[in-house]
Amino acid sequence: TRPIEFEVVSPQEAEGMFDVLTYEKGASVLRMLEQFLGEDPFRDGIRAYLAEHSYANTETTDLWDAIEASTGEPVRHIMDTWIFQGGYPVIEASVVGGTTLRVRQERFRYDAGASGPNDGDANDQEWAVPVLMRYGAGDRVHEDRVLLDNREEDFDLRFEPEWLVLNAGGSGFYRVRYSAAQLAALGARLDQLTPLERYGLVDDTFASVLAGTTTVTEFLELARSFADDTDVSVWQRLAGALGAIDRIVDEPVRARYQGTVRALVSPALHRMGWTPAPGEDDRTRQLRATLFELAGTIGDDSDVQARARALHDSYVDDPESVDPPLAAAAITVIADSGGREEFDAFLQRFRKADNPQEEIRYLYSLAKFHDDDAFAELLELSLSEVRTQNAPFLLRLALSNRTHGDKAWSFVRRRWDEINERFPSSTIVRMAEGVRFLTDPALANEVEGFFAEHPVLQGERTMAQHLERLRVNVTFRRREAERLAAALA
Repeated sequence: TRPIEFEVVSPQEAEGMFDVLTYEKGASVLRMLEQFLGEDPFRDGIRAYLAEHSYANTETTDLWDAIEASTGEPVRHIMDTWIFQGGYPVIEASVVGGTTLRVRQERFRYDAGASGPNDGDANDQEWAVPVLMRYGAGDRVHEDRVLLDNREEDFDLRFEPEWLVLNAGGSGFYRVRYSAAQLAALGARLDQLTPLERYGLVDDTFASVLAGTTTVTEFLELARSFADDTDVSVWQRLAGALGAIDRIVDEPVRARYQGTVRALVSPALHRMGWTPAPGEDDRTRQLRATLFELAGTIGDDSDVQARARALHDSYVDDPESVDPPLAAAAITVIADSGGREEFDAFLQRFRKADNPQEEIRYLYSLAKFHDDDAFAELLELSLSEVRTQNAPFLLRLALSNRTHGDKAWSFVRRRWDEINERFPSSTIVRMAEGVRFLTDPALANEVEGFFAEHPVLQGERTMAQHLERLRVNVTFRRREAERLAAALA
């Protein structure tokens, strides 16, 4: 990673600033500041900044000084720790003495051995963390804001809490590491959390699993608490985590894991019904499709797979007869569970599609099939029939195929020179993102060795992030696969 703001000394570094850190992290940090200060005081500071510097140039600190003058808060000090440092913190808290909350921060890493430019000693990094928190006991609920400005600080609570949310509202650009007892308390009180807070709970907990500070079995126990959730974003994050776990499941217990996923998803899907109700909003329709796809792929639900084929038949006869999100989910379910005959049918629909959306939908679905011969044909198609602006993304999906990712990597390695000649240079690093999903240690070593000899000059930093996530997933498998198999068995 890198800081949001840093000194630019070359055209390549200038070009590299137009990325997720400048735009998305920058926006998120501003959002965190706004929510901590309050919307109206924040706006007052913005107005003062615009008035004072109208028709003039400014530096970053001018903005912080204007907001600081309007709010009386140490805004420049807070923001300097977020703008000029790479990374972000994870915080954890414990209650001591009944009504004292001890909060601690450290830099969050998936890979404790990784480091990057401008990191310095990551163990010495500290942020001024604007913490919005909410806690409760019985009928009492209290919200508070504190500034964690050291490695560890104590804060007074109004009463001893039974549960605690350390990122109330979900606006903080930090992760939260909850203890097993704290997770259990929140899992029993999900109705006290907003959808964004529930999303953050899932996301932070699975990040802790990947970082090795929470076990996969603890995460699955938390996931069971979400069976009654009705928010599509929360379910999409759950689906992503369950998909990552699916990649480390040993085959002897795969049926058990599929049953675990079905037990979580199927009740929610059946409560919604198979078809949209009149006047149903878009997020509800997308939720149904998300549950349908999750049950039919990772859950291996035979009923859902049969319904997917029936829906697709109706869709082929009359596209207007099937809800669009459900049609897309049905295609994914069929690809994940289908054989050569259905691969051929989808290939023909890609070739004969009468609009770009339909063409792309069927093209990318081909990378999800598990049939050996069909997958081999798909790889060859990527360098012949498929347009060069689409082929890199098709290969990225092929690399993420749970059963054939190794074959896709072998193909990419053998045809590397041809791939670089055919594909736009800016898409090579995006294609290579698929290596993140590999979990075999020997294969990961081969990938790392290959890119050491064949650097992707168009995206060196992004490629380093891909390889770091590859190492994280390999370590995740090594650390958790046996424990998961024992729990499932």
